[in-house]
Amino acid sequence: MTIEMLGGGCFFCNNEGLRDPKHYNRLDRRRVHKPETRTNCKAKFSIHLDKNASVWRVRKINNNHNHELTPHVMVHLIPKYRSLTEGAKAQIDGLRECGISTAKTMRYMAGLVEGKAEADPMLMALYNLTEDRMLANMFWADGGSRLDYQYFGDVLAFDLTYKKYKYNRPLVIFSGSNNHKQATIFGFGLVLDETIGSYTWLLKSLLEVICQKMPSVVVTDGDEAMREVVRVVFPRATHQLLVREIELRKFRTDESSKHGMLELVQNLELMFHEYQNNELLAQFRSIGSVPAMTKSLESLERCATIVYTRAIFGDVQNEIIGVASVNLVRLQRSLTTKIYSIDEYGQLGREIVVLYDKNMGRMKCGCNFLKRWTKNAKALEAYEEKINVGADRACLLRHGTIHSACHWLFFLGSQKYDLFQKAMKGIRNLCVHLEGHFTTEDNVFSTKGKGIIRDSMAVRTKGAPKTQNCRGRKK
Repeated sequence: MTIEMLGGGCFFCNNEGLRDPKHYNRLDRRRVHKPETRTNCKAKFSIHLDKNASVWRVRKINNNHNHELTPHVMVHLIPKYRSLTEGAKAQIDGLRECGISTAKTMRYMAGLVEGKAEADPMLMALYNLTEDRMLANMFWADGGSRLDYQYFGDVLAFDLTYKKYKYNRPLVIFSGSNNHKQATIFGFGLVLDETIGSYTWLLKSLLEVICQKMPSVVVTDGDEAMREVVRVVFPRATHQLLVREIELRKFRTDESSKHGMLELVQNLELMFHEYQNNELLAQFRSIGSVPAMTKSLESLERCATIVYTRAIFGDVQNEIIGVASVNLVRLQRSLTTKIYSIDEYGQLGREIVVLYDKNMGRMKCGCNFLKRWTKNAKALEAYEEKINVGADRACLLRHGTIHSACHWLFFLGSQKYDLFQKAMKGIRNLCVHLEGHFTTEDNVFSTKGKGIIRDSMAVRTKGAPKTQNCRGRKK
């Protein structure tokens, strides 16, 4: 029966109700509890049909939610709003008729939805040439990758991929881990050969693009030349060997595949956008659900669910369990701040200091759960102008903050033509106003080399470094 046939109805928040307590009281339960998605929200909207006037009227409305609303950029991820446009459906049908697999079609659509701005003002590409004016080495990263490095660049990993396009040159993928324990891409590089000279140029170009921010830990696959360059370019970083290859599934192809330069870049773009989409989904799940409280210290767990992502919450839970083995040594006060000195059972003499300010709502300790693991690691409020931050890096952070703040503007301005006109008029007026206070002589898009660039030559590489399996045999 439709709502017209019933003569009215109620619309509830998708967080309405609570999970039945019987699911928590089962003694034979083995599986981990699923995260809770409902908060017993009382927000609702009731309407009825006035048959005399033939109009719908509001009977009751309660717009007070007991939870944070879903950010505008994630509304399309709510199950009720997940849908495809007719144009997207027609395009998927066309790809299917051409024999394109469903997995490849979805990767293509994900990259299409994310989009790649034709004029990304923060994209940077650096390259050099051989004596014959052929392309030698190249490094590139877009604005999103450069911004991600500022947040998650404490650990930098190099993944060398061989024989993935027709020139057989090593493709270097610079990656790290975001606040959801997912791989995030910082940039791509192509090198002429596997020599110290080529790797030195590549890492120095990386530093130039990421505003000279040094990583704390560098992970490589054991290549001797790369290890030597890392010691020189990143002298303060801790160097680790890659235990397992970072999972970059979307670019794994058959050895017989011989991509040209254009196809190579397109494949990398699709892979990059799918990783961005995975990060968006993980962030949506973190802010849209709450892990089940299963430990005795529920207040600590509840606080952790507000601060940390779902991926890191399990590690935080293990630390909460360890609270039982903590002893309070002494308590001091400094103005409004309480200073707790504690130690762990079995590790006497090794004190841990915790600072807590009730008025400011802040707590600081020496644990390993840094701000990079929180839900708000990339929040707009996270940006603060700092004196010790270089001009290039500050510009990059401000650009990312403004871009994130404008997502809702993009959505609203594209819905109707009159809204589009208002948005464009406001943007033009604001640009004219800001241009009066802005002068620059630098071009953000940076390249090295002038004139005609000849195509690269196919080279013979050393191949991936040999590793040993658990039996001691070389692979």
